[in-house]
Amino acid sequence: MLPAWIDAGGTMANLRTGIAMALATAFILGARPRASLTSNMLLALLLLALAEGGQLLIPTRGATLGDLVWGTAGVLLAGAVAAAVRRRTTLSRPRP
Repeated sequence: MLPAWIDAGGTMANLRTGIAMALATAFILGARPRASLTSNMLLALLLLALAEGGQLLIPTRGATLGDLVWGTAGVLLAGAVAAAVRRRTTLSRPRP
């Protein structure tokens, strides 16, 4: 099954949201390479809002501020990495 640290509550539970959102953002950025970084990150933040808001509809689940904070941090981290990679690949291209 899951390792104990993944199944733990508290900060670890919120950190899982951050990791999941960083991966989701990376996937969105890879799937939409021609879209702007800003629009892709807004799409990832919308996904986070839908996921957390959807938990309000499930009686045994609940949205938490910690999930929103860690999820937003995951989106921002993935966006920063993507921006750095784009900048580096743009700078390394030979000019005509």
